[in-house]
Amino acid sequence: MKQKLLVLSGAADPSAPRSQGRYKLVVEEALRRGYETPQVVAWIGQDSAGGGTMDLTTASAQLAKFIRKLESEGSSYDIVAFSWGASVYLNTLSQMEAPRHLRNTVLWGIDEYWRFSEYFLTKESTQAIKEVLREAGTTLSSDFFTRQVPNEVLLRSYPHSNSIRIGFGENDSQSPPAFAAYLESFVSQHNITYRIVPEVGHFVTDCDKEYTDCLFGG
Repeated sequence: MKQKLLVLSGAADPSAPRSQGRYKLVVEEALRRGYETPQVVAWIGQDSAGGGTMDLTTASAQLAKFIRKLESEGSSYDIVAFSWGASVYLNTLSQMEAPRHLRNTVLWGIDEYWRFSEYFLTKESTQAIKEVLREAGTTLSSDFFTRQVPNEVLLRSYPHSNSIRIGFGENDSQSPPAFAAYLESFVSQHNITYRIVPEVGHFVTDCDKEYTDCLFGG
């Protein structure tokens, strides 16, 4: 039986032009490595999910349904989460019972809370990021930022024992490699590891062996 893979998109709609290359690469590589066709999750609030507004609470409820369905099917599965999708993953799993069939999780481009918060410091900056994401097919809720929980807190208190790899691109200014060292200094669970992939950034659209090995356990 082929392995199942759930792909959690970032804040931009996975069907938006800026995002399509990222997820096309992941799906193609997953198929090449013997997975079933992966399911790429679009969050409520993204155009390809039918609209609405996006926030952590709504997305976590949405992901919980996906995980309960996979658990009920009784076969193992992996999860790859990108950027804001990593926040959804951590927040959701922190509120669920230990998954029995989740094998590996990879979190790519995880957000630093202080850097993330800079988008919402003023009315002007908040409006600016909302407009950027609206162009990327996403509508944020009016209380999007106040519902966020720092990834640093969620990681340190992560309650389960499944394997988690946190990947960073060497050239990623949004989630820089220095954040890996910071996390590693105080998040010491044995099941959480870190990998910095050289010469790639936040959005990777061209096949890079070290990057795809990071996502798929090589």
